[in-house]
Amino acid sequence: IPNLLIKRQVQEYLEKNKPQIDSNENSEMKSIKPNINYSINKVGDNYNVRLNDKSTNKTPIHLVLLVDESGSMATNCTIKNQNGEEEDYGISRLDLVRQSILSLIHCLLNENNTFYITIICFNSYAEIHIDKMLINQQNLLFLENKLNLLRTKGATNIWDAFRLAFNTIKKDETINSKIVLFTDGIPNNHPFQINSTYESKQYIDTINNYLKSINLTVEINTIGFGRNN
Repeated sequence: IPNLLIKRQVQEYLEKNKPQIDSNENSEMKSIKPNINYSINKVGDNYNVRLNDKSTNKTPIHLVLLVDESGSMATNCTIKNQNGEEEDYGISRLDLVRQSILSLIHCLLNENNTFYITIICFNSYAEIHIDKMLINQQNLLFLENKLNLLRTKGATNIWDAFRLAFNTIKKDETINSKIVLFTDGIPNNHPFQINSTYESKQYIDTINNYLKSINLTVEINTIGFGRNN
């Protein structure tokens, strides 16, 4: 299937760049030779063919990842088998977060763009674990080792992670920054007097008001781990 997709992409490109023929009978046929940039890598007995995007002048992307390492992230993730029974393989929520980030990093290594990564860990308070590091092969082992140092502890102060992320991004607005929150979604350390009925709205209002106060606009994404969270 991947080979068929590649074939279709090549055919579509060639279709868009058909030879141009002058209607004048005495004129010579003029053609445009497609300039397809591709790479081939051998993996075992297979070959991976990749069509490369030759676009230039892409804006570097700065990913600011907020990682929940509070106590609840130590909870093991279970799955139901065909009989509806719970099965536990000893993989915690934080283990899944760690592996998700590693997979993301490996995917970005193959992209034709420049990516930076900042990781902010939070429990009872937030701190920068990795500070705006370029994602490349040279830094891969360091990033993997730093991720392996993540440990669960303390409460869940999501707001402090957001506050630190906003201030970090504000220092350099020339780069395209995006925030991704990895959490099981159970904050228990709040920046305001909590009202359980309006808790979600309180967080949204707090974030919006803070962003407005520092004149910052940023994309925020969330990825939840665990059931009912």
